[in-house]
Amino acid sequence: MIELGGIAICCPMNAEILTMVEVNKKTEALPVRQNTKDIEMGEEQLSVLIKEAGEEARGKKREVMARHYDRLREAVNRAAAS
Repeated sequence: MIELGGIAICCPMNAEILTMVEVNKKTEALPVRQNTKDIEMGEEQLSVLIKEAGEEARGKKREVMARHYDRLREAVNRAAAS
């Protein structure tokens, strides 16, 4: 009688089959872990890209607003001079 994972196995062939199943379970988990890491890395890269895009958009908004206020000042100065 052989004990495997707390289970008593009478036949050595059954023990070998159960061992193969356990090894297979462990090796199947490896691609899942790698896939999870790849997904996490992709999410981090996406987060960085979104942050960069947001910073770029805020910079463009500041430029547009500065031009807008410059035009308003010119209009106010012209109106005040008239």
